Amino acid sequence: MTKTGIIKETAGFYNSESRGTAYGETSCFYVASNGNKCAVGRCLINPERWAESGDAESLFKDMNRKGLDPQEQFSEQYRGHDEAFWLDLQGLHDKTGNWNENGLTEIGKEHLDSLLEDYFEEIG
Repeated sequence: MTKTGIIKETAGFYNSESRGTAYGETSCFYVASNGNKCAVGRCLINPERWAESGDAESLFKDMNRKGLDPQEQFSEQYRGHDEAFWLDLQGLHDKTGNWNENGLTEIGKEHLDSLLEDYFEEIG
């Protein structure tokens, strides 16, 4: 899947209730206690394995420290993208002001548009 495809899929998948948080929790998790997953967690083969990693930057450090290829930790359709992309995607997901019960807020739509512009891929 392309970067813009992943960004659009992520934007369409979440609202303020379905992000990687559980009821009463304000922090995001790769897998929350209610099964919700964050943007990066949703794309991992086994997000539960990384539950203690903290933020996306720490996730990649943990993978490297364990001698694992980060690409191999993602489901096949999500492989081939660099760490900077995943950090940017997680940034869209993590900002609570980007989401409401219906999906993206106006601020969130601006953030989405900025990401889509940054990761625009020419086809042809």
